[in-house]
Amino acid sequence: MDSIPLNIELPSEFSKCELDITTLKALKGDQGLEDGEIIGRLEDTILKHFRAIAFYQGHINVRKRGINTILPREVLSEVFYVIARHDFTIASDNFEPPSLSWLELAHVCRYWRNIVLTSPRIFSLVYLPAGNQDRLQACLHYSRQAPLDVIYCDNLNQVDRQKWLYNQWLTLHPHLSHTRTLTLRTQLADTTETALVLPLSTTLTRLTLNDPFLRAPSQSEATKRAIDQMFGALPNLLQLTSDPYTLCQSDWTERAFPANLQTLIVDNPFGEEPTPSLPRLISALQKLPSLRQLEFWGLRSEDFSGSHTISPARIHPLESLHLDGHCDPCTSILSCIDSTHRLYARPALHICDNPLAMNIFLDSLTGLLERQCLSSEESYVLVNSTHSRLGGCTLKTRLKVRPMGNSLVIPCETVFEMLHNSRGSRGPGSFQY
Repeated sequence: MDSIPLNIELPSEFSKCELDITTLKALKGDQGLEDGEIIGRLEDTILKHFRAIAFYQGHINVRKRGINTILPREVLSEVFYVIARHDFTIASDNFEPPSLSWLELAHVCRYWRNIVLTSPRIFSLVYLPAGNQDRLQACLHYSRQAPLDVIYCDNLNQVDRQKWLYNQWLTLHPHLSHTRTLTLRTQLADTTETALVLPLSTTLTRLTLNDPFLRAPSQSEATKRAIDQMFGALPNLLQLTSDPYTLCQSDWTERAFPANLQTLIVDNPFGEEPTPSLPRLISALQKLPSLRQLEFWGLRSEDFSGSHTISPARIHPLESLHLDGHCDPCTSILSCIDSTHRLYARPALHICDNPLAMNIFLDSLTGLLERQCLSSEESYVLVNSTHSRLGGCTLKTRLKVRPMGNSLVIPCETVFEMLHNSRGSRGPGSFQY
């Protein structure tokens, strides 16, 4: 019974699709809902067809087509949540409103409306701005105290719009006591202070503070103090994503991070913001015994400049390390990691222009490989090959690398074997290109 496909009769302009009950049951857990593979499998069968039904509501009599009798109420509710969650995830990544709202689903027919209004999880996905105050109030009402996932995105300059967004945030704030995830991106200082100075929910498990618009002169001392005091007040926080500037607001050696933090992501998409000094960063990370995943995006050449020669204390073993940016800071971080099960390194450099930097990076990578064994299938180095000799056919064949666009994917164990053989004949730090 679990694997019986459901053949859904659709209008002639749409092909038939099948829904696997086993797959839908797997979506009930939060972990399954966030699994990209499951979402990918459902896109063609669910998102396309059911979104089409919503958009063509004026031409389809859903009840007469028999869809509601084929799909049980609980399965249809799960489908609606998958659609809403998918759009909400895209909105979170792009900081744009979801393309399909609960209102569009609720207006297809009475049966769908009844399902939507009795599914609190659909209303637990809150995106601000929410269109108007009444819609936000309705969304919070029908969420019925379900754990909320909130995105607050403000990149508007008009004063009247800023006041409107600020009022929406004040409307939402009493409901933060049962908020599970919060993404805050705003260039409105009053909103930032309100969001951070007032107590956040102790149930918060994921927090994203990503604001490429704000710079040092625009943040008040109250905001800086709020950022500094916030982390210690979130005992259940498991994942923190932040721009480097926010993490630079105070002395890292005195900051109290949540002890249970498992994932730290430092995202610098425009490469314009300063990164904390490496000794302070390592000192802060050493206080996180539960840290399992560490990611750096958009590292600049001046970040951690020369830090790999200091040999700071190392971080405890990680499950996953992600480095994206200039070769020098990637090298500095590698020298501080005791071990990691999975490694994704994408050093941005032209090898023919700076072979010394690549030598130092590969030496640090070799040191990491010698301290423990990486998974050959999940760990690799992605090197840009547009202007480098790594693009040569001879070296491609010798390394058995996998091309990906203008880059080469080199398994870490291949790099280790290559360097080990090179060191045996020419000494350390003398890899030949």
